[in-house]
Amino acid sequence: MQLLELSLYNFCLYRGEQTFNLSPDRKNGKPKPIILVGGINGGGKTSFFDSILLALYGSRANCSKRSNQSYSEFLTDCIHRGVDPADGASISLTFQYVSEGVEKIYEVRRRWNVKKTLREHLEVYCDGKKHADFSKNWNHVVEEIVPLGISQLFFFDAEKIRFIADDESTSEALGAAVKSLLGLDLAERLIADMKVVQMKLAERQISTKDQEAVDQWKSELEVVCAELKALRQDTAAARNTSGVASKDLTSAEDVFARIGGKHWEERNENEAVKRELAQKKAGIELSLAGLASGSMPLALIPDLLETVDDLDEAARAYQQALNAGDALDSHDTAILSELREQGVAGKVLSAIEKVQAKRRKLRLEIEEPEPLLHLSEGSRNSLSLLMATELERIKKEGASLVFDLEQTGAELDLVRRQLASTPQESEIKESAEKLKAAVRAHAEAESELKRFEQACEEKIREREEVESKIEEKLLRTSAEQVASDDAERMSQLSERTRETMQVFLEQSTAAKIDRLAANIHEAFQYLLRKKSLVSSISIDPIDFSITLLDSEGSKLPKARLSEGEKQMFAISVLWGLGRASNRRLPAIIDTPMARLDAMHRENLLTRYFPSASHQTIILSTDTEVDEAFYEALEPNIARAYHLNYDEKTKQTIVEQGYFWHHEDAEAV
Repeated sequence: MQLLELSLYNFCLYRGEQTFNLSPDRKNGKPKPIILVGGINGGGKTSFFDSILLALYGSRANCSKRSNQSYSEFLTDCIHRGVDPADGASISLTFQYVSEGVEKIYEVRRRWNVKKTLREHLEVYCDGKKHADFSKNWNHVVEEIVPLGISQLFFFDAEKIRFIADDESTSEALGAAVKSLLGLDLAERLIADMKVVQMKLAERQISTKDQEAVDQWKSELEVVCAELKALRQDTAAARNTSGVASKDLTSAEDVFARIGGKHWEERNENEAVKRELAQKKAGIELSLAGLASGSMPLALIPDLLETVDDLDEAARAYQQALNAGDALDSHDTAILSELREQGVAGKVLSAIEKVQAKRRKLRLEIEEPEPLLHLSEGSRNSLSLLMATELERIKKEGASLVFDLEQTGAELDLVRRQLASTPQESEIKESAEKLKAAVRAHAEAESELKRFEQACEEKIREREEVESKIEEKLLRTSAEQVASDDAERMSQLSERTRETMQVFLEQSTAAKIDRLAANIHEAFQYLLRKKSLVSSISIDPIDFSITLLDSEGSKLPKARLSEGEKQMFAISVLWGLGRASNRRLPAIIDTPMARLDAMHRENLLTRYFPSASHQTIILSTDTEVDEAFYEALEPNIARAYHLNYDEKTKQTIVEQGYFWHHEDAEAV
């Protein structure tokens, strides 16, 4: 399938007729599959997206803006506010589809107006000619082309597909889509048909009493099915409401963030951090003052301390020399006295006195050091300890305190700047209230959706219980109760067919699921920034829940993925499904990168978009695909459009080219 053209007339923001050429292109042998549609939030991107779903599926379309409205209310609201409702609105979608090797061009024209009541007209053209049968039975025809169950996997809002990344079992919708894409639904349908055949054969010969019980259960079943249908409609409406609430919440968060909402929310915490940092800084300064009042200043004069130590050493040596001289003088006097007493000759004594006198003269010639220090023993020990270990310790402690002071000062300055940039409450009050309202509305919508989903699950179980009663009663009919040999043979063949197809379904599902899991893992690794995060992916063939495994083979909870990684994983699932399917369907992606960081955005732009499909339509803001990303994407862009919303006239004009590239655009 390939979309060729979309024409909107008085649809939502699009007044008058606005036309998009959606054909991809090929230049110099290289395909250019991307159609880029840019617009600001609220500028018509979602209306563009809804128009394609509405053209194809009508009242069954899961349109973002429908919320919980009835179909007629929704269509009425889709008529541009500036025109007469009697003039109405219309959508025309032209696409190419190949069936059994034959290429055909389909055009679906859906128009409606309001005079006394709303009236809708649907016309389908095939190869330029109106096709009455297609027009009458379009719901069945479109299911053969793009089944509604798989449309959300190819035409998706990136904000809504994150349900795939939840830790709950994969949704019923995803399971049905997987079966349809991989052809598994045909086997299930055949098994169900064979069961119906068996039950009809048994019902022909059932007893009157048993028939009454079966009829009563069938009546109950009709009531349960009607209730389930109503619940599913309510669930679809609740899912739409939840989607709208999610978008409103994202928009409110963006506005809140742009005007400094994060700082405003963190102001009390920042004030506490500022006080804590100020106290810490004061404590460090006090510790530094304590060091400064002690020995720390001496660390600035290590050379002077060395000089003092040298002078003290010289003074001690001089004093020791003086003390030694006095001792020697006393010793010389004692020796002479002893020699005289022993009657030593005078000449000998005279010679000894001369030698002693010469030695005294030499001792007296020792110079006194300048200046002469007289350190006490305690002072000398303190100086020695200071120079040996204490000075180095003080220097390290002082350097550590200075470093802590600088770090704390830098953190304190940062917090002060954040507080200085925090908007006043009067400036942000309106945005904060809108954000709170959006959070509350989103929570209520999610709660309502969960309530309806649980109600659906309960009603499905109730339906299955009634069906089980009917089936058990009918299939218990023995072969003897079957009147004819033909009927018995048909019943036996039906049973064998069911058994054979069940085995085939299990084996085929296992084989195809393994291939699908490998495709998803390959896509995820290709798009992911952390290549070692997930080593493999497994898919349960029963409930189609997807499990991530780490390098050790352990289950990796999806809750551990970042918001960006969850979105990349969801896109990988869709990409893997597309590659595993034999269907060639276009991809339409609304708001693809709202929650992605720069690295994930770049991977999505350069790796996924050019290879997502033979035709990829991207609806983006100028902040998602900015000038740099546009330049990277441009070689793959066939054509681009800008949805230029005029605030005064409340309407959107379709311009060729993407925001700042109007002059380079091709003709529509």
